[in-house]
Amino acid sequence: MNILALQWEQEWVDVEVVYKGIRLRVKQDKKTKLYACPICGYEEHASFFHTVEDLLHHLLSHVLGRDWRRERVVVSVEEEESGAAKLSEGLEED
Repeated sequence: MNILALQWEQEWVDVEVVYKGIRLRVKQDKKTKLYACPICGYEEHASFFHTVEDLLHHLLSHVLGRDWRRERVVVSVEEEESGAAKLSEGLEED
């Protein structure tokens, strides 16, 4: 019999992730490989993500003060001539 659990024994480790030149230090669960939002934390009101890109979308919603579940934000990362990354956002068009 297979049982789907909504909770698991979490084992968080600090990792550094890099996405298109953007570096973040976040917590990642060793078993599930889920990333925890460093702002929401990893306790009761946590937000977890499978990809760094999804985590960045969520972090941008914190900066913009939006509820990311109601409104999809499109994030683009452009590389400047100096090699630095520039982050910009806009709303997804229907």
